[in-house]
Amino acid sequence: ALDSNYARAYAFLANSYIGLAAIWGAELSALEALQKGKPFIDKALALDPHLDEAHMLLAFYRLYNDWDFKGAEAEYKLAIANDHPDALALYADYLNFVSRHEEAMAYADRLNEKDPYYPNSRIILTYVYNKRFDEALKFSESRVKMFHNYYTMDAHGFLLLNMKQYNEAVGYFDKAINLEGIRYPRMLGWMGAAYAKAGDVANAT
Repeated sequence: ALDSNYARAYAFLANSYIGLAAIWGAELSALEALQKGKPFIDKALALDPHLDEAHMLLAFYRLYNDWDFKGAEAEYKLAIANDHPDALALYADYLNFVSRHEEAMAYADRLNEKDPYYPNSRIILTYVYNKRFDEALKFSESRVKMFHNYYTMDAHGFLLLNMKQYNEAVGYFDKAINLEGIRYPRMLGWMGAAYAKAGDVANAT
């Protein structure tokens, strides 16, 4: 309302819609949220064709609404041109998603180099996918001390799950839920796997 030509505001509005179907809640279905956000992505790009956040969100839309992997990657590459931290993080996620884990490691390292205090580092998960557990544990333990937040607890729990420390993994998943009250479906799946591996069928189900 104050500045109808401020492209970044439209991008953030799109991101807010997408967030309604993400980890912060389930007020909208995923497809509904993406479709409500898309006009604001288009508006942001119309106002500023080079806006990193808008290309990042369009990549997210291409991937999760259209299942257009090539289109999503092309947009992510535009979004990371200026090392936008959120774009680097989501591109690392994309590369892990398509099992290009070594490439993901390069972008996770790049994110850490450009923004060492980024609270949702992708390095822990990417180390795990690359089966570099010793390095993962060293980095993860340092992050747990530095960032007492949901993301770090979530990632550290995933690492412990893959190191077969099942009870310890559950402990960190519990800490994540108690800390911020978020019950992210991905983490609940990991938590169920940890309970199952520990032989606790009742809690696993």
